[in-house]
Amino acid sequence: MTTPTRSQVLAATVPCTSLDRDGQPCGKPGQIGLPAGICPEHAIAVYRAVTRLMDKAA
Repeated sequence: MTTPTRSQVLAATVPCTSLDRDGQPCGKPGQIGLPAGICPEHAIAVYRAVTRLMDKAA
C-alpha cells in the first residue's frame, strides 16, 4: 500500500467550503481524488454545470 501524498490527505481532511443554499459553507468531508475543499456532491454539481455550458457552446 502506498503512502498518501500531502494533497490527498488535505483532500480527505479539509471540509467542503462550497456554499449551500443558505450561503453557509457546506462543511461535508472531502474525498481523496478531489481537490481540497470540495465534497463529492458539489464536485458533481460543478461537473454538470460545466458540461451544460460546454454543450451550449457547441
